[in-house]
Amino acid sequence: MSERLRSFIDGFLQVCCKVIRGMVISSQFFVELSFAKKRRFAIDLELSLRRFSKVRFLVKPVSVRPILEIGHDELLEPMTVVDLLKA
Repeated sequence: MSERLRSFIDGFLQVCCKVIRGMVISSQFFVELSFAKKRRFAIDLELSLRRFSKVRFLVKPVSVRPILEIGHDELLEPMTVVDLLKA
């Protein structure tokens, strides 16, 4: 990852989100930015107490299937009672 991109991401997180890396802003928002040797980084977002999301910027994003192909979206397509009873 280039130094310019790294500084942009740091600036974006600090200015737009008012976040210092690794610190809890409130009980519903946590951001941690870590850089690895393989030119990838992850931003972990805890958006609420019951939901956890992990966002990854991949080196070759076209090699990974989109999340919509993996399964249904619970917010847009909630389970029916019949499907819930079958599971």
